[in-house]
Amino acid sequence: MAVLDKYSIVAKPPKIAKAREKADVMQKVNRNFLAGLDKQIALAKAYKPGAKEKRSWATRDADAGNAWITVRYGNRPIVLKGTKKTTIGPVPVGDVAKVFEDVKKAHAAGELDAALKKVAMLGPRKKQS
Repeated sequence: MAVLDKYSIVAKPPKIAKAREKADVMQKVNRNFLAGLDKQIALAKAYKPGAKEKRSWATRDADAGNAWITVRYGNRPIVLKGTKKTTIGPVPVGDVAKVFEDVKKAHAAGELDAALKKVAMLGPRKKQS
C-alpha cells in the first residue's frame, strides 16, 4: 500500500451539514409572500357582497362600505408601522385590490423587508397548555 500512504485514511467520512444561505431563505420567503399577495389580489377582484370569503386578509363592513386589511405572512400579521400597527384601514371596499397592489409595490421597494424577515424567522408557534 505504498501508493496510498500519502493519504489520510479514516473509518468513515465526517457528517457535513448543508449550510443554508440566509439569502436563499429570504428568497423563498419573498416568493411565498408574493404568491400570497397575488392570491389576495385575485380574491379582492372576485369579491361579491354577501358571498362567503375564502381566507381573505381583508375584513369588510359591507353596510358602511369600508374594509380593513391585515397584511400577513402565513397566518402571522406583518408589522407595517411602529411596533404593533398591522392593519391598513378603513379603505373603501372597492379599493381593496388597489391597496394590495400598493403593498406589492412597497415590498418591491424594500419597505417590508425587515418586518417580513422578523415574522418569517419566528418559527412554529408553541402550543399553549
